Amino acid sequence: MRNSLLNLRAVAVSAASVAVTVSAFMALTMIAASYVGCNKAYASGFELWEQDSAGAGDYHAGAAVDTDNTGIEYYNPAGMVFLTYNKPQFSTGVAYIPINTSFNGWISLNGGTHQHTDGWVNSSTENLVPNFHAIYPVSPKWAFGLGVTTPFGLSTDYPELVPVGYAATKTKLITININPSVAYKITHWFGVGFGVDAQYGEADFDSLVPIFNYPSNNHLTGWAWGWNAGAYFKPSVNSALGVSYRSEVTFHAHGKGTTTDIITPHKVSVPIKARLPLPATLTISGEQHFNKLTILTTVERTWWSRFDNLVMTGVPNPMASGSVFNLTAPFGYSDTWNIAVGMHYWLSPRFMLKLGGGYDMTPTNDKYRDIRLPGTNRWAAAIGARALLSRHIIMDMAWIHLIPTKEARINNKGPHGIPFIPPPPTLIIRTNGKARMSGDVIGLQLTALF
Repeated sequence: MRNSLLNLRAVAVSAASVAVTVSAFMALTMIAASYVGCNKAYASGFELWEQDSAGAGDYHAGAAVDTDNTGIEYYNPAGMVFLTYNKPQFSTGVAYIPINTSFNGWISLNGGTHQHTDGWVNSSTENLVPNFHAIYPVSPKWAFGLGVTTPFGLSTDYPELVPVGYAATKTKLITININPSVAYKITHWFGVGFGVDAQYGEADFDSLVPIFNYPSNNHLTGWAWGWNAGAYFKPSVNSALGVSYRSEVTFHAHGKGTTTDIITPHKVSVPIKARLPLPATLTISGEQHFNKLTILTTVERTWWSRFDNLVMTGVPNPMASGSVFNLTAPFGYSDTWNIAVGMHYWLSPRFMLKLGGGYDMTPTNDKYRDIRLPGTNRWAAAIGARALLSRHIIMDMAWIHLIPTKEARINNKGPHGIPFIPPPPTLIIRTNGKARMSGDVIGLQLTALF
């Protein structure tokens, strides 16, 4: 009788967890569609570290090994069978990321007169990055997880002004990743995990038509599939090592390109397509406990060299009614490293202080860097806190300050393929100058234990 009641209780908890998961997914999707995206807000390129707002307080040091957080479901699924709080749990959080971006320089068309911006042109954005994680330990050896996160995002929004609008106006990328996963504990000190990624993407790539100054808007959506796997080692009670790998995903996106036919002039819209490969990542984390103090570290490798060009096919040609062209935006990214070191210190049984910092490499370079994503190497400093509000509710708060090492040098000749009145048959837009960037990450997360 007792076993039957326990089974019924387990089923009820599972059903409740599923209901909460579905509701959270719908809510997060709506939030993300409206607000998500940040211009190189955190990790290299437009990869986002904010898959777990609780981890922001130590700059995500120990991300693949910190079993205090439900975010381990994303960073290393193997850790789900080594949870500090070994019970069903879910968390929901959000990171607020204001990014200040501006450009000062000149733009020329086909090597003609330099058109100066007349000072710094602002493209700052405010961004919300939500996340949701649920973990259900089925037995001492098995656990299941589900996450809804935003692994990649970017957003810049320059005004539709000459000349900066010739290089870029609105640029936005939203990704929403749905990630079910499973973990198995092989021995008391070693476990493995595996997950599947279903990722939705939505992108805008807008500018002004040179000389005629009509908006050219390109909006695309699509799905991509990938996988992730991890291993968790616990050689002693006070130490642990986590390793995880997340595969590349490639979007084959479809959408609509809209511009104004300069002859009529009437707006025209046509179907467009694009292929967008997003990089694989390898994360290695370690931790060591010393009574009330824990030291954590993470090294992450991101294979950005796969992101070489963005090619959009079927873009409407404003110079000739009914014709289309292929637009190629060169990025020429390089692989990057991100290094983080942090600490946790329990000031009391209910209150933990977090500190962290690190160094983040940019995949951009002086040859291809553009004003849509003017990244530079940067340092980061983080502080956070954890409060145990009750036996079942945990609250985490965090703040990260991002410190670029220098201004971003811009000397770009792209995108390629834009039709023009000959000679030459295609337009060369050269952007030259400097970009400034600064930003912060403010995170809040609540975790419920059952």
